[in-house]
Amino acid sequence: MIDQTDKHLKEWVATIEDNITVSLEAPTDLKDKEQRVIWLYLIDLAEMTPHQESKKSNWRIFLRYLVTVSATPPEEAHRLLGKLLLATLESSEFEVEPEPIPVSLWTAFGIIPRPAFMLRVPLNTKKLDRKSKPVLNLVAHTPQR
Repeated sequence: MIDQTDKHLKEWVATIEDNITVSLEAPTDLKDKEQRVIWLYLIDLAEMTPHQESKKSNWRIFLRYLVTVSATPPEEAHRLLGKLLLATLESSEFEVEPEPIPVSLWTAFGIIPRPAFMLRVPLNTKKLDRKSKPVLNLVAHTPQR
């Protein structure tokens, strides 16, 4: 399931910008300064409570991807990131999380902080249907007068 979402995201990015590398790996500093890379790093999964109308059949899991760009000059990286951000905001499939990316994340990657955003992609899964036992007898109690 998650691999299908990865594939879909890579294909979606390819419709936004031509001739660019899309990587699912953690972002790094590029050795080839001419290379342009969009990083879509799956950082974690978040379980959401079922929606009221689909309580019986669906659980919602969100895949959270860190989205950032490597390109030179910096203006090109900013252009690409802005284009991705706008496409994400216009999409009904994806959501942008408004919280800033913690500096500790960049430290963990061993790179300097860079502009980025968190992309949230819903992953619908069917949960087991726990059916109630059928009602065999119905007893109605009425007040005595």
